[in-house]
Amino acid sequence: TKTVTQFWYPFQAIGGAKNATKEAAVNLEVKANQATLGFHTTQAYRQAKATLSTNGETLWTQNIDIDPAHPFTQTIQLPAASKVEATLQANGRTLVSYVLQSANVGQASRPAAGLQAGPSSFYISE
Repeated sequence: TKTVTQFWYPFQAIGGAKNATKEAAVNLEVKANQATLGFHTTQAYRQAKATLSTNGETLWTQNIDIDPAHPFTQTIQLPAASKVEATLQANGRTLVSYVLQSANVGQASRPAAGLQAGPSSFYISE
């Protein structure tokens, strides 16, 4: 017998979700030489570490206070890259991350089928 558990929670202001966990959702859009990243969490985290890396090297990092009522978004200039990764860490562990590989970098990416940008619900199955 196969068992599936789904977790639903609303997220807002990050423009969609490319990946999500029970703790957080991430969106990463790359257009031309700019990355727009967004994080939304299901609880408050003080001094969480938001990071954007290109080709395995940290390009940008910022410590942020984030909670369900206050998601975080940022637009960052990008150098040429074959891999772009957005990561949110708190309390010594990764809450959520997402990687765009070379086939996706420089192309507009869309939310997963069935998801809407803006306030919405999202599920995670484990």
